[in-house]
Amino acid sequence: MVVGQGLSILAGTFAALSALFGKLAVAGQLTNQVCMAFGYYMQEEWSWTGFLSKTKCNSFVTYARVGSFFAVLLCNTIMWTCFVKALRRCTSTAEATIVNTATNFLLTAVFGQIVYGETLSVLWWLGVCLILSGLVVISLGGTDLVDQEKVEENENSYIRFKKEQ
Repeated sequence: MVVGQGLSILAGTFAALSALFGKLAVAGQLTNQVCMAFGYYMQEEWSWTGFLSKTKCNSFVTYARVGSFFAVLLCNTIMWTCFVKALRRCTSTAEATIVNTATNFLLTAVFGQIVYGETLSVLWWLGVCLILSGLVVISLGGTDLVDQEKVEENENSYIRFKKEQ
């Protein structure tokens, strides 16, 4: 169970990273501002004027956007791999989904504030709480646990059936 929750947290983390890189991939203006700020820093601190040019920043923006696009693909691949493994290891699929979703929402908020300077309204936080509460209610609704012996008996009968064919 702990391994499943850990995998769910990892999946949520990579989902949030995917959102972070996704915004970088489509927000060329932000990447250009980072490049220009870095250029000014290099010029002021190190008296290096070779970096601060519009052409170099445009090239940097292009490479950064393409790299961010591939980072989105990589993060999504890792996220789905971890999530599928978490579904197998957790006691219920609802548990894996709740932990994954909560981690994703919280880290997306943190990354948005740190990297992009976004502020989130009370309404956004209320919405997150309602979504997570709904997921918890759904998971509590399935308290009738399936008898493990019946599950194993069904799996064994399926295997016997396949061997007989």
